[in-house]
Amino acid sequence: MRFVDLARGVCLRVPPGALDRTSAQRFGRALATLLARRGAPRAPVVVARGEDDEQRALRDGIVRGLVQSGVDVIDLGDVESELFAFALRAGHEGDACAAGVLLGSTGDATSVMTFLGLAPTSTDTLHELASIADAGHFVVGQGTVRFPDLRAAFRAEPTGFDIDIDQTSDDTREGAAL
Repeated sequence: MRFVDLARGVCLRVPPGALDRTSAQRFGRALATLLARRGAPRAPVVVARGEDDEQRALRDGIVRGLVQSGVDVIDLGDVESELFAFALRAGHEGDACAAGVLLGSTGDATSVMTFLGLAPTSTDTLHELASIADAGHFVVGQGTVRFPDLRAAFRAEPTGFDIDIDQTSDDTREGAAL
């Protein structure tokens, strides 16, 4: 299955069994390649997922692809979306991460939502990312994976934390989200 066929709006919609770890690895490598092409700062990518086996397998592949392409990863495991958003904003020693991948459930499928900086990717950017994954021309490097527990720092936030995503007329989400 091609990644461009899975792109739905601002996320990939992955039916059960449509992607294995190896395919998901290509998506992780594509994200690293996109970050390099856009000159993103050298900062980690934060990854979070739900608890089911399908999400775990996709997460394993995505993280492996990011690491093989020279990106450091902060793996949060199974956490609520608010903690993911906090990690995206402040998970890199108090600074923002370069990107994020949030895996969740949408009916019988897994959704894969990507963020560049603090904003969800637009439909156009998601299609660019899917095209890179389908083409298979990736950057190479060696990254690392960390498994920090950011719950205490999240709870210590003095002002609380809200997510504000503005929708454009074509239902893509762009701009400063956090």
